[in-house]
Formats: sequence, structure tokens, C-alpha cells
Amino acid sequence: MVALHGGHVAQYLGDGLLVYFGWPRAYDDAAERAVRAGLWLADEAAEIETGGEPLAVRVGLHTGPVVVSALGGEGRGETLALGDTPNVAARVQGAAEPGSVLITEATQRLVPGMFVVEECGAKTLKGLSEPMVLYRVVQPSGVRSRLETSVGHLTPFVGRQTELGVLRDAWDHAVEGGGQAVLVQGEAGLGKSRLCYELRTQLTGEPHTWLECRCSPYTVGTAFHPVIELVSQALAFLPTDTPAAKIAKLAGGLGRAGFDRDETLPLLAEWLGLPEGAGYTALPMSADAKRQQTLETLVHWNLRLAQLQPLVVLVEDLHWCDPSSLTLLGRLQAQMATSHVLLVGTARPEFESPWTTRSNLRTLTLSRLTKRRARELVAAVGQARGLSEEVIDQLVERADGVPLFAEELTRSAAEADDAAHAIPTTLQDSLLARLDRLSSAKEVAQRASVLGREFSYGLLAAVVELDATALEDGLARLVDAELLFVRGEPPDSSYTFRHALVQEAAYESLLKRTRQQLHAKVADVLAADENAGPERLARHAELAGRSEAAVAAYHAAGEKARLGAAYDEAIRHLDQALALLGQQPEGTERDALEVPIQLALGGALSAARGYGDPRVGETYTRVLGLAEGLGDELQIGWACSGLASFHLASQVELGLQFAERELAIAERAGDADLALRGCLDVAVTETYRGRFASALAHLERALAHYDPERSYLLDSGFSINHPGVLRGYQMAWNLVFLGRPDQGAELAAETVATARGIGHPFSIAGALTMQTIVHAMRRDIPRVRERAEEAIAFSEANGFPFWQGIARTLQNTARVLAGEGEAAEDLVRGVRDSAGGGSLSGATAVLCLVADACLRAGELGEARGHVELGLALSARAGEHFVDAELHRLTAEIALAEGGEPSVAESSFVRGLEIARGQQAKGMELRAATGLARLRRDQGRRDEARELLAPVYGWFTEGFDTPDLKEAKALLAEL
Repeated sequence: MVALHGGHVAQYLGDGLLVYFGWPRAYDDAAERAVRAGLWLADEAAEIETGGEPLAVRVGLHTGPVVVSALGGEGRGETLALGDTPNVAARVQGAAEPGSVLITEATQRLVPGMFVVEECGAKTLKGLSEPMVLYRVVQPSGVRSRLETSVGHLTPFVGRQTELGVLRDAWDHAVEGGGQAVLVQGEAGLGKSRLCYELRTQLTGEPHTWLECRCSPYTVGTAFHPVIELVSQALAFLPTDTPAAKIAKLAGGLGRAGFDRDETLPLLAEWLGLPEGAGYTALPMSADAKRQQTLETLVHWNLRLAQLQPLVVLVEDLHWCDPSSLTLLGRLQAQMATSHVLLVGTARPEFESPWTTRSNLRTLTLSRLTKRRARELVAAVGQARGLSEEVIDQLVERADGVPLFAEELTRSAAEADDAAHAIPTTLQDSLLARLDRLSSAKEVAQRASVLGREFSYGLLAAVVELDATALEDGLARLVDAELLFVRGEPPDSSYTFRHALVQEAAYESLLKRTRQQLHAKVADVLAADENAGPERLARHAELAGRSEAAVAAYHAAGEKARLGAAYDEAIRHLDQALALLGQQPEGTERDALEVPIQLALGGALSAARGYGDPRVGETYTRVLGLAEGLGDELQIGWACSGLASFHLASQVELGLQFAERELAIAERAGDADLALRGCLDVAVTETYRGRFASALAHLERALAHYDPERSYLLDSGFSINHPGVLRGYQMAWNLVFLGRPDQGAELAAETVATARGIGHPFSIAGALTMQTIVHAMRRDIPRVRERAEEAIAFSEANGFPFWQGIARTLQNTARVLAGEGEAAEDLVRGVRDSAGGGSLSGATAVLCLVADACLRAGELGEARGHVELGLALSARAGEHFVDAELHRLTAEIALAEGGEPSVAESSFVRGLEIARGQQAKGMELRAATGLARLRRDQGRRDEARELLAPVYGWFTEGFDTPDLKEAKALLAEL
């Protein structure tokens, strides 16, 4: 029995003693409810003012036996709990500080891991002869462990001592501050959950926090689903809670973790799906920014919990985990190496870990039990008593080393009249045999299986044709048979199939037509629930055979995921929508439905995999064909925009054709969004062609269509780069090419500030990287290193390999130019990894920087190789914006190698001609300086001066850059 004494609360609530009681197996549940009630009392009373001061509340809890006595007769008087337990609880309450909850060691043993506690040491309490160890409850740690509902109370633990030792060793490292991650893999039924439950049992006497969640095939496309469920339960959200009540619980949880509520509450409230009118205002940030900040907040929340006491995070069934949750777990694994965290994941063999291989990551593979161990397991199952040796031998043989199969076969044999002839052949046969013996409960199990492994009483009641009595009776029988496990009491209860294989067996036993009818009922219920996610509706509509409804729901789920920056989940949903749509009859109606789905898919693919991914090209090509067939000009324009970006990496001229067509359509239609995107697309392609003045003109033209007060990031055409940021750094880049290095540097800095203000991570990473490029073009080595380091760190933290690769190359380039010879190898290796294939747009500019650095470091062979690759890429892709620099470098390398001066002169002249044709004053100055220096060395000083003087005289800024300083010094010498 658990008694909770309220003390001062009695003055307000009129009830100083709250008592929860139950059978011994429910002690831990009663203790958990008591502790949560105590925290609730403290929180609620703190909001009540008495005489201008908050109500002071002290709560004490103790666990032990009592005698319950009814005084005054039935129907009148009162019920009292008598004995030492209430007295001890009252003494503990007296030792508590106002607004706190104290528990005894007896209660703490029942709730390990469920709450973050702080040991207060042994206290001498009035009236008690011996000191008692007390604990202050800080906050709930997470959900009550569901491992018990996965493995049951009777499942024996056999043959896994070695594997348990690995988990214990990882735990010991985590306790000492060396965070560990363990991936437990094995076939279904081999005991992954049972192993984790045994670990939790062993940690009962040790201070720790236990958090856990489970993934599901029904939510594999729902971003963060298991994590949202975990956080919701950790905050003790109830089905009856109003949104405002949930906001209050969230605020309390964030406050206890030490977060700034103004910054984190709106972020996580929106992430949890709480309506904005419930007590918060959404942050004015892009979806990408919110996603990244949410990831970091959740990681830091876990790390802060681990500072209070060691933390175990268990995630089951990772093979069904959504990409966003996997990203979060990867971030946690990467940042917990010096924390008190043990991260444990379970998965089937087909799961491929996406996480970085680090020293703190271990993989634990479970194998099947040997026959000797399987025999021990069969003998240990309670129902095995009375079975003959012959039957046990058959059970061991047929179980084939799978613990779950061995246990289920043993139960089936023990329940049968003739055990020797009743041993099922397969696990499914065994489970169905047990269901058959449960009579009407079988129907409940079958219908529940349609809902997935976990389901609520309310949803099941809405889709089965049974009265409440029959339904509750059937569920109770399934719980008694340990095929289902339950939390709570109907109608607020929730259920879990003991194992995924149990749910699958029940589901497969239904006729296909019956399954479809049940899925249709579920879809109807979900369609009427505005809080039900479209991804759940989509899956049930699909399984019900309602193709059109499923397409619409998958499309909605994809857009929801894309707007939340969950691009991998968006791709999954949109692909499924297209697959189902493809089953419908061809025609304009189907084409009209497909176009917006394909456009959304193109945006998601571009964000997740880059503009040049082959699927991006395939998707926008498909949209173009469909839109042309429908005669929809605006959709044709957006398809052209996607194709312009796609071809930028390999066929710049073709990209320009699409961009110009896009812009022409926008102007005819008078569509400002498409016109803005069209101007930007034309500008970018013109830059890559080396037509810098034209690019700058289109960037100026874009301003007429740009609204600085608008987000843009919620629209498919602007889902990756913010147009204002893209315009800013493209202008800065072109200004430097056109001989305005100071204006370019100033605008690059302003663009970084703009990107930070908007809060869009991808745009921030781009602005930082492009500012680094501007500094590199100005040969400002200290600033290149400074900005490159920041761009690398930001891109790595936010998962942008495109920007990270460029920034790292720039960083290594600066190291080489600064005289760090050992950096040359890193530089060359990095370029080969990121740009050697020529698929990266802008690769020729990177190769120029690398070749220049190698030349200055004396690595002439590497320098020549990169120049030759750059020229080849330029010719193949039409990317001509650094052609002048490539020819200048060819001349410089030839001279450094001691080659024929006439050959070098020819390359200098070619570079000079190209630069003049492109109005690229910066590259013209470099080529003119190099050629003038060559002519000086040949004794042609007048020619050298006449060549260089007018080029240098053109400049009105940038005189502190190395290029202009070198030109000035050479002119002075001439």
C-alpha cells in the first residue's frame, strides 16, 4: 500500500491523505500514481495565492502495509488507513521544503527511472528510532517502462548472460561519464526486449532515469512520432487535458530542465501539435530553422537530464523508425561521448545504422538459442510442468532456437488436452490455436490487430461491432492470457500486443475482405478527427482499397512533412501517393492530380539530395510533360525552374533555356513569385556562363518582385534557398568578378546578417560559405579561415554536406596559402572526394582555388591536374565563369615548370581576352599582372607598363587587396 500525506494541502483541498492500494504486482503502479499526484499537488498549489503569497505545499510519500477501517457504519462516517505507513508519510512530509515532494527509499525502489530524484541522505524523523534515507523528486523522467508489457512477468531469461554483460559494461562507462550507444540486433522473437528488460531490472537499485519509446510500421513516415509520444508521456499528457493544460505541463517541464521558456516553449508546443491559441505565439522562423533548433533542444534536454542522474534512452524497433527520429538519435550519439547517457536501440537484422561509427557505438547481435538453452527455457515456463520428456524434446526441436516460439509452443502444449499431438508447426499456428481457445476474445484480437501493435480503447470501440461489456470482457481475457498488455482503465485505457508477431498473426488470420472493411471503418473515424495525422488516414485508406482518398491523404502527409523540413518522410509519402495514383485510369483528371504531387516531390528531393540528383531531373521532366499536356502555363514555369537548377551542374546552356522560358511565362501570366524565381534562375545561369553584368541586371530586376516581409519558405518554389539571401550572395559574388571587391565584401556581410535574421539554416550556411568565397577571391586569407571554420561547424551541425564540402576546401586552401605545407594533401583529397566527378555545380571555381594553392605550395603536378580538370569540366558543362583564371593558372604553372615562355604568354593572352569579354575586371587584372611580369622578365618593360597601367587605373576600390597591391608594386617597378 502507498500512502501520500498532503500536510498543508489539507487547508485548501480538505483532504490531507491520499491513498492508492492494490495487489502486490501493482505496487509500482500505485507508487508511480502517488508520486505524480504529489507533483501535481505541488504545481497546482503553487498557482494559488493566499494573502498575496503562493500556497506553500509539502508532500511526503512512504510505501508499506496498512489496515483500512470504516468508521461510523456503511454510508456514513469515514474510511481510515491505520498503521505505521501513514505516520511515516506524515513525518516525511514534515521534512519536506515548501513546494517539494519527498519520498522514502521504500517508495523509490518501486519507481526507479520513472522520476529524476535527488538523494537527501539519511534523516532522523520525529517518532522514528532509525534514520531514513529520503529522496527529493525533481521531475518525471519519462514514460513508465513498457518493457514489462513487451515481455510479460513470466518470460524466463535464459542464455543471454554474455549479451547482458555487454549492456552492463556500457552502462558502467556511461555512469562514469563516457556516454555509450548499443545497437541490439536480431530476428523477431529472439528476445531483444527481454534483454533490455533484464538490464532495467538490474538497475533497479541504482539512481538513473529511464526513457523509452517504440517505433511502428504504421508511423514510419511520421516525423518524430516515437519521440513526440515519449515527450508527451514524459510530460504526463492525458487524453482529457485541454491544450492549455498541456502548455502548462510543457512549461513546467522546460522550467525544471532550465530552459528559457520564451525561446523553447513556442518551439516545442508547435512541434507537439498544440494549437497556437492555447497560450503561445509561434516563432517567426522557417520550417528548416525550427526543425534544427528542435533537434538541438531535444538533444540538450536529454543531456541536461543526464546531469541530474545517469540516463538510459531505449528506442525499440528501429527498423520502423522515421528518418527524423533517426537524425535526432544520431545527434544525441554524436554529442553524448562525455555525458552520463546510455542509448540502446533494438532492431531486426535488415536495419542499417545511419549513425557515425564512433568508439562509443557498439553492435550486439543476438543469435538463436542452442538446444540446451532452449530446453532450459521450455522447462522454465510455468506451464511446462507435467509435460513429458518426449513432448519437451519436440518443443525444443520445433522452436528452432527462437525464444518466443519456444514459450508460445510450450503454452499451447500445456493448454491442450493431448500435448503430444497438439504442438503447432509454426509460431502463427501456435498463436492462432491459443486465440481459438479464447473463443469470443479471438474476434477482439483480430479486429484490434488492424490498428497496429498499440491502440487505444476508444479507437477500438469505434471500429468494432460489440457492446462495451463484450469488448471489455474480450480485452480482459486477452490481457489475462498475456497476449495483450494494458495501461489504465477503460475507456481511458491503451493496449499493446505482447509482440509484433502476435499482432501479425492475428491480422493475417482475417479474410482480406474483412481486413479492408475494418480499415475502412478506421479511416472513417480518423477522417472525422481533426487531430488525426494524414499519414495514419492514408495508410488505412490504402489498406481499405480507397485509392483516391489514400492519394489525397498521402499528398497531404507529404506536404505536411515537407513544410516541416522532414524531407525524407515527405519523399516517402509523395512516392506512395504517386504509386497509388499510377493505378488509376490514365487521363487529364489523373494528370491534374499528379502535377502538384510531383512538384512537391521535386522540392523535397532537391532539399534532401541536392539539385543535381538524377531523380530531381526525372521528377521535373515528368511535371513539364504533364503540364504541357494540360496546357497549364504556371505549372510549366515551375517545372522549368526545377529543370534550370538541375541542369546547372552539367549543362549550363540548357539550364539557361529553361530559366528564360520560366521567366517569359511568369511575365505573361503576371505571377510575381514565378517572376522572382525566374530572375534568380536566369541570374545564376548567367553567372556560371561568365556573363556577370547580365547576371547582376537580373538580380536587380528580381528586386521588383521581392517582398522582404514575406516568408517564401512555405512555397514549393522557395523551399531550399530563401530568395532574398540567394539574391544577396549572388550579387556579392558578381560584384567581385566585375571589379568591385569592397562592395562585394560589404554585401556578403549584409547577406549573412539577413540570413541570420530570417533564421533559415540552409540559407545561413549558403551565405557563410559564399562570404568565404568572396574573401578567397579577395585573397583575404585570415578572413577565409575564420569564415570557413564557422561555415563548416554550422553546416556539419545542421547536416548540409554540400556547403560543408565547399567550406572545408576553402579552409584547406587558406591553410596552404598561409604556408602550412601539410595541408596540401588534405586539400587535394577533399577536392577529389567532393568535386572530382564534375557533378558539383561550381566545381571549376573550387578547382581554380585549389590549383592556385597547390601552385603557391610548389605542388606543380597537382596544380596542373586540377587546372586541366577544370578546363575539361568547363568545356563539357558550359561553366565558363572562371575560364580566364584557368588559363592564367596554366601560364603560371608553365613558367614555374620552366616551360617555353611563348606557351605561357599564349595562355596569359587567352585569359586576358576571356576576362575582357566577360567584363571580369578582377580576373583581367590578374591576367594582366602575370603577362606584364613575363614581359618585364623578357625585357619588354614598356609593353608591360602599357598593358597593366590602364587595367589598374580602372579600379576605384579594393586597393588593400593583394591583387591590387601586387599590380601597384609592379607598375612602380616598371
